Amino acid sequence: MRRQNACSEQAAPPTPDPSPPLAEFTLGLAEGKTRGLAGGGERGLLGTPYAGLPLVICGVLKVAYDAALLLSFRHIKPPEEA
Repeated sequence: MRRQNACSEQAAPPTPDPSPPLAEFTLGLAEGKTRGLAGGGERGLLGTPYAGLPLVICGVLKVAYDAALLLSFRHIKPPEEA
């Protein structure tokens, strides 16, 4: 008597379930018809001249915070040096 293992059994292929909204979305991406933040042909949110401004503001705030910490704890010596 021959034994069959799980690998020898063939599963039926999945039946195609066409979903037009998803197909239109993926075909639109393949053809380069993107919408959203970048904006395909029109100016989107990332196409504004001030797109890098939040990064600059965060960098300045971080430098100010680091300087404030340095000035606040400058007089405290580590235990190894005390």
